[in-house]
Parts: sequence; structure tokens; C-alpha cells
Amino acid sequence: MRCDDTETQMINTAYILSAGRSGSTLLSLMLGAHPDAFAVGEVSHLPKNVALNTLCMCDSPVRECPVWKPVINRMGEILDVDLMQDPYAMNLGFIQATTVIDHEKMTMGYNLAGQARHASIYLARRLGIKTDFLPKFREGITQTRRLFDVIRDTQSVRMIIDESKVYVPGIALYERAPAETRLILLSRDGRGVTNSLLRSGMPLRAAVKRWRNYYTRTLQLLEKVPPEHIIRVTYENLATNTEQELRRISGQLGLDYHADMKSPDQVQHIANGNDTRFRNMRVQLDTRWHDELPEEALDYFESVAGSLNRQLNPLTASANPRRATATGT
Repeated sequence: MRCDDTETQMINTAYILSAGRSGSTLLSLMLGAHPDAFAVGEVSHLPKNVALNTLCMCDSPVRECPVWKPVINRMGEILDVDLMQDPYAMNLGFIQATTVIDHEKMTMGYNLAGQARHASIYLARRLGIKTDFLPKFREGITQTRRLFDVIRDTQSVRMIIDESKVYVPGIALYERAPAETRLILLSRDGRGVTNSLLRSGMPLRAAVKRWRNYYTRTLQLLEKVPPEHIIRVTYENLATNTEQELRRISGQLGLDYHADMKSPDQVQHIANGNDTRFRNMRVQLDTRWHDELPEEALDYFESVAGSLNRQLNPLTASANPRRATATGT
């Protein structure tokens, strides 16, 4: 079912912007559970997943998945390329792979070139310079939107949910069709993200810098996007006021709320992204950082990123909840 508002009926793409470990997989699966939506995961990785024939969320290899196989074949017909033999001809943009890596494709040169392209585009946009000098990047945006059209057609859905999170291509996708696209700015208390990164072995300063830089740069690029085209969501509110938040987000996307959205454990067809998609996901607020982050880590985060944290999460990001509890404030 769809809402009646004419303007929201034009919306057919939602792109999630968030730092890693902020709940993007959870939100994507919730929205993708809507009968008129399809979650594509981190879609730029699809050529790599076809090349390596990795598992789709449905437990089928991507090349045999009943959803992705016809999509890939249809894209191949459009491009006049056998994408099963040459999946990178799909060109959905730079693949920032950190876990599942195609070492034949993702060489040091490939990574440096891709990072340089994104850095150049970010700087050009900050300076108001056109980015027509990067045709390979523009082709990636064109091909991504073409893939989305194929998915809508083959799956009979209207809404594509892209959880790629990368701000440079995300905002470029929006700019290609602003009336049809909404950007979901998802944030989680940065101390929760920092704690998660520390648990994975990342040093404190690097973890805080990664979180701060992501949102600083994203907010800078969002300055030219109309506020009504940005849907702001916090992980904490999504986890504690789930139905209310899903109703709000759905409405802004032009979708009627559907009860299935509260069940992110349903099998979907995300071929890439966080491995949590293979688990039975539950909507449960994770506040382990309250107990696990050392006092010096809390103080360091506050000095470096505290004000940004409160800007993004004004209802939950007190300066130091552990200290506030101890003093009774």
C-alpha cells in the first residue's frame, strides 16, 4: 500500500548515510521488509559478490539466487555483456572492501585510485567546483540507478533501500534525481560506535577520528540538500520507539506503515554488507559502552567529538552518563 500524497509518490530511492556500526543493517532490513520495498545492502559491492559468488542472505550463491540471477542477467542484456563472466563491467562505483576482498581486482592501485576519486569529489563539492572531470564516477552513478530500475521492474517494488553509507556517491545519487530520492541520516551515540570499534581492536584515537570525520564531512555535503529531503534517525530512538519511528520514516518515504517492518529477521536478498544479516536480528538497544568504555576514553571522546555527538543525538548524548549517575545529576 502507498500513501496518497503526490510528492511522496515520486520517491523511489532511500540512501542510508551512517558511520559503520550505527545500525544501518538493522534499519535497512526493517525498511526492506515492506512489501513495496527492496533492500540492496551495500550495492556497489555487487560486482565483487558476483565475481566471488558469495552467499546471498537467502543462503544461495549470488549467481544462483532466484532474485539476483535474473537481475544480473537483465543488466547484462542492457549492457550487452555477460556479467557472470565479467561482473565488474557493471561498474557500480568504487568498492571499499575491508572484509570480503577480491584480491585480483582490489589491488593497492585500485584502492588508491578509488580513494583519490572520492577525495577529489569531496573537495570539489566543498569548493563549489563541478566534477565533470571524473567520468568514471559519473558512470558508476548512472549504472547504479539503472540497476535500481531493473530491480524495481523484476521485483515489482517501488522503493529501493541502499545502505552503502558512503557520502560522496550517496549525495551524487540524490543529486541525479532529487525528487525521487531521500537521504536517511542515521546516527548512533558516537561512544557506542567507538566502543564497538575498540572491541574489534582499533585504537581509541583512530576510532573517535573515524566517527567524527564521517559525520563532519557528511553534514558539510548535506548543507545544500533541502532539509525536507533528509530523514534524520537515531539508532537509540529506532531501538526504543521502533513502531513510532518506522511509521515516521515510512510516511516521509511515501509508504504506508506495514507490521512486517518490525521483524528484521525475515529472509531478504542482501548479497553484501554486514554479516549480521545472516543472524536472527532482534530490535534491542545496545548500551554496553556505558559499562565498558574506560573513563579516560569517555573524556577523550568528549574533548574531541562531544559537541558533534550532541548535535546528532540531542536527546541521548549527555556529556558523561556514568559520571552523571554517580553524582546524582
